[in-house]
Amino acid sequence: MTISDGVSGAGATTIPTALGFDANVTSMSPEALLDYCRMQLGDLDSQISDQMTQQKTSLREREAVQSAQSVLDQFGTAGPQNATDMAKCVDALNTAIAQLPQGDPVAAQLADFRDKMTSQYGYTPPAPPPDGLGLGAGDLTNITVASQDGIPNDGTLTNPPNANDKQWQGTTDALGAIADDVKSGAEIQMLQLQDLVSQRQQAVQLCSAMMTKTDQTLEEEAKAVGQ
Repeated sequence: MTISDGVSGAGATTIPTALGFDANVTSMSPEALLDYCRMQLGDLDSQISDQMTQQKTSLREREAVQSAQSVLDQFGTAGPQNATDMAKCVDALNTAIAQLPQGDPVAAQLADFRDKMTSQYGYTPPAPPPDGLGLGAGDLTNITVASQDGIPNDGTLTNPPNANDKQWQGTTDALGAIADDVKSGAEIQMLQLQDLVSQRQQAVQLCSAMMTKTDQTLEEEAKAVGQ
């Protein structure tokens, strides 16, 4: 879809509205035309910047999910059979979540996945250290507390995965699905970014052509006045 734009008496100049140019624009002065082109390019630049930011976020999400996935995959098809090994999986998921900004949707998916996993296999994390150790809330990471019989308290795992019915395979597949969704979303965003860059290139060429046409028209009018 195009329109004709009479610029300072110039002949018809076509402006593709598909590039974001206003179909209602008619008869602009050279200054107004320049400002209009700047506005259109600025809008495309803003969209390109947003898409690039989303690409960076998607990369962080993908790296976070893959880091947790690599830990869970270490336990093969049987899965963790004790609380210590399950703790490694939970820690990997917590680390992945911490790598993402607050409110990130993939972080929420990972947290939901972690909670369902611990509930399914009956995992209970180690109890916090007893009072009187002088530790703050931020000091509780990686603290192992010995039980009364001297055996380290690594939590409990009451329902470990059953390798015969491929329970753990289903768990790792579910995490893999999250990774696949992130990858698919990033690929779509990349296509959108490429399209926006292409639109900007076309818009720059169009703006240049319109300004050249305007300059030629003004030059012809000046010559006509001097005759």
